[in-house]
Amino acid sequence: MDGSPDPLFAAHRRAFPARVRYRHPDPARRYRNGKVTGVATAPPSPGTRTW
Repeated sequence: MDGSPDPLFAAHRRAFPARVRYRHPDPARRYRNGKVTGVATAPPSPGTRTW
């Protein structure tokens, strides 16, 4: 997960091999502290929104 601005995100993505899943945080997952916004450690439970 990388919440960097698009130009920096693109540079980071190029630095990793294609097999690495490199993504922006999910904008639907926002938290009050703003530090880990969009980041989750596990998939949602059955019956909830999927990735």
